[in-house]
Amino acid sequence: TEHYLPALVAGIEEQNREIEAIVNNPEEPTFENTILALDNSGQTINKVAYVFFALTESMSSPELQKVDEEFTPLLTKHSDEISMNDKLFERIKKVYDGRANHNYTTAQLRLIEDKYKSFTRNGALLDAEKKEELKNLNTELANLYLQFNKNLLSATNAFELVVEDPIKLLGLPASSIAVAAEEAKIRGKEGKWVFTLHAPSRLPLLQYAQNRELRQQMYEGYINLATEGENDNRPIINRIMQVRTKKAALLGFDNYAAYMTDKVMAKTPQAAKDLLMKIWGPAIKQVKKEVSEMQAIVKEEGGKFKIEPWDYYYYAEKVRQK
Repeated sequence: TEHYLPALVAGIEEQNREIEAIVNNPEEPTFENTILALDNSGQTINKVAYVFFALTESMSSPELQKVDEEFTPLLTKHSDEISMNDKLFERIKKVYDGRANHNYTTAQLRLIEDKYKSFTRNGALLDAEKKEELKNLNTELANLYLQFNKNLLSATNAFELVVEDPIKLLGLPASSIAVAAEEAKIRGKEGKWVFTLHAPSRLPLLQYAQNRELRQQMYEGYINLATEGENDNRPIINRIMQVRTKKAALLGFDNYAAYMTDKVMAKTPQAAKDLLMKIWGPAIKQVKKEVSEMQAIVKEEGGKFKIEPWDYYYYAEKVRQK
């Protein structure tokens, strides 16, 4: 864990030297000495960040979170300094503006256009005052994302579904029961069973537990994650939306959705919504069919209740087996 920050700092220093070499090159900007050189820079940062963020997203810990409190703001600041480097952007713009005068391959043109757009989307065209404003917004967003993930992890780790009656475990695989018994022992509840919101514990319970109340408690614990107490993420989400709105406006977009879709195939929020709505109809039709099949099994078993979301995994498995 202690290696990540020094590696990031070393990577930043390395890329700063690479950027300086591009900016101070006395030759006219070309694809090779500017666009390709920039694209090839920062290899150490990429290696470190890919590994670090893969771990924080999949198996975070208080130790990694502590590192991330410095790691992400430092990386954000470095990215901003590159994107708002006037001399670097001047070279990129010269290559971009003259791209029609060269026989660039499709791949080269794509890279030139991507680099130019990336810089303009990240503040290269703003004046000095607005660049500072954008940097402050980016820093605030980075810290908000950190707090959001911290709350999410804390809430996930704090949740426990304690079972005392073994009858409630009917249907569960022996491996899941054994893991729950071990978790209870770790938490000082030996002789009981503790289920958590972590996928290896949560999913088998939703899929196999015959006890409907148990499934409901797990499902509701999951969908209400980080919505109360000291880990409540709702104020964080509200502030993220406010800052994103300011950022989008600063960069000339009507809203953050317009800012995000501008860089992808959809291009506009409306186009993205139109595509989703084309899928929505068939998706609803399929869900109704699946629920109908599940409801038929409930009826066969003598049950009278209506399928709820917490029943979905359980009866989907029964449909699959049938």
